[in-house]
Amino acid sequence: MFRLTTSRLRELIRTISFLTITLFTLASCAAPTQSIVTQIPVTPINTPTPTVQPSPTPTIPQVILIADQNDAIGVNDPVRSTLISLTEQAGWNLEEMDLMPTEFDSNVVKVVVVIQPDPAISELSSTYPEIQFIAIGSVDLERRENLSLVGPNGVRQDQIAFLAGYLSAVLTFDWRIGAISDVPVEVRPIIDNSFANGMKFYCGLCLLSYPPFHTYPMHAFIGSEDPEQEWLVSANFMLSNSVDTVFLYAQEVNLSAATLLTENDVVFLGINSPPESLRSNWIATLRMSPELVLESRWDDVLNNDGGWVEPIPIVLEDINNELLSEGKQRFFEQILFDVYAGFVEPSVISP
Repeated sequence: MFRLTTSRLRELIRTISFLTITLFTLASCAAPTQSIVTQIPVTPINTPTPTVQPSPTPTIPQVILIADQNDAIGVNDPVRSTLISLTEQAGWNLEEMDLMPTEFDSNVVKVVVVIQPDPAISELSSTYPEIQFIAIGSVDLERRENLSLVGPNGVRQDQIAFLAGYLSAVLTFDWRIGAISDVPVEVRPIIDNSFANGMKFYCGLCLLSYPPFHTYPMHAFIGSEDPEQEWLVSANFMLSNSVDTVFLYAQEVNLSAATLLTENDVVFLGINSPPESLRSNWIATLRMSPELVLESRWDDVLNNDGGWVEPIPIVLEDINNELLSEGKQRFFEQILFDVYAGFVEPSVISP
């Protein structure tokens, strides 16, 4: 008879348990369950594309020139030409105006150059400290950090007349000299006396050595009523008084009158370059040259360094070496320096 012991019972139980687990596992593998996946709708996110902003157009700095409407000594053109060159080199623009504006766009305007006297420049330079102002030939102005002065004592026409009288006397035998001027009536006494003072500064009493014994220098003034006729009358006046050298203090020289003088071997000094037809009789040109100050100070202007004060230079140009030797040029340069430095006062009234 088969007997079931305790040990055999335990072994039987383990065997049944192992078989049960194995069958359950095989059943699970044979019938896999399906996974249900739920699709969640996704809303697309529109990310804005960055917009490339155009670069702002760079502002071109501007220089404004207020020219002298009368231009009595002919500085407008040289100053204009110099500023055109300087602004082009700097990549700036130049604009010319007839009158001083009442306001400026300081984001654009960097420099204002004023030739004609205008008291408004003082107030405007105070209102716009970021703009450099340059006053040429204006009197009664005080410099400030952004206001520079060229010729703070004004345009010294008396200096030009004095130097012309002096050089004419140096070059002319017996000092038989004269001048033809088209200056305004109110300026005539200053020009007349300064020209005479220049002659006397060189020759003192200027006593003549042979007749005709006229009183020199001679001076004729051109009015506005009939300038063509007055030029011819002035030329004949010079010839009838045996004048050998004539200073033409005029912006525009009448060629008919000048030709009449050259036909009688008269030679000239002037304040503007001569036409070709007069060059053989043209000694030299005496000219005030404020543009030279602009050239020498332009780096200061670009660096916003203002407040400087300079006199207006006087230059001798268009020199005819056959009429004015190098030795006499050097002799003249000494008196030119003395006048420029203020050692000689040209406009002292002649006795």
